[in-house]
Amino acid sequence: MRTGQLRGVVAAEWTKFWTVPATWWGLAGLAVLVAVAAVTVGGGRATVPAGSPPERFVASEPVATALAFAQFGLVAVALLAVTSEYASGGIRATLQATPVRGRLFAAKALVVAPVLGVLTALFALVGTVLTAALL
Repeated sequence: MRTGQLRGVVAAEWTKFWTVPATWWGLAGLAVLVAVAAVTVGGGRATVPAGSPPERFVASEPVATALAFAQFGLVAVALLAVTSEYASGGIRATLQATPVRGRLFAAKALVVAPVLGVLTALFALVGTVLTAALL
């Protein structure tokens, strides 16, 4: 395989994404942020004053609000995935191995977007279950 082919670049980006400790800290922080926001928003709606008419809530509404807060965590993880090499100087080796910048950015997007998309769906499901339990 020639240097810099998309398949190899995606494999390298996948390895870099999962071996950087900041990725794990960012994803853990994101999970905590979604859980805390879902419980806080859902718990706030669960406390209805006595004598007031009952309201109907859909458990996914507070989770949607919680995910709006969690977007900051998603952006932080995505930024770390793209920029973490610059701090250590590893970007030099990456750019020598993949001289076509568009291919490098496409590989980063092919790694980061699906991972964060699946994790967002998983966090939304967990947040919905937590909120439904409170409501």
